[in-house]
Amino acid sequence: MMTPFAALELEVNSLMEGVNDISKRIKSSKVSSQFGDFFHNAKQQVHRLVKKLKKIREVKSQLAVHFCEEPAAFQLNDCYQLFADFFTKVNKVMQENDQMKKTEEKAAKSIAEKSTKNEVVKVKKRQIFDRKVEQLINEAKNGAY
Repeated sequence: MMTPFAALELEVNSLMEGVNDISKRIKSSKVSSQFGDFFHNAKQQVHRLVKKLKKIREVKSQLAVHFCEEPAAFQLNDCYQLFADFFTKVNKVMQENDQMKKTEEKAAKSIAEKSTKNEVVKVKKRQIFDRKVEQLINEAKNGAY
């Protein structure tokens, strides 16, 4: 199976051959004045494209060495897919962490609300107790007991 990069290289080489062939044919024909500039410009653009492909090959080799891979067997698509999978998993974990944080905050809020309600109940019970004690003290002072 051909990798997309290898297919791109073949396509560029084919394009280069086609442009060169047409340029040679035009030079020896009457349409040279009409299409000569166009094909000269096309030839320059294809040449720049070939240079960029060469640079990509060099960077690909450097990347393979960086990742301790064999440059001849190193596939850019596999590398890209590896990083894509990694970042997909990182994003998933970040979403799970956010969801977990929200759940924990909700639970903490619920506990705090229950705790607050319990404190209110305790305060009310304490107030009732204090009133009853006060009432008993007043009754004792008045000689009711």
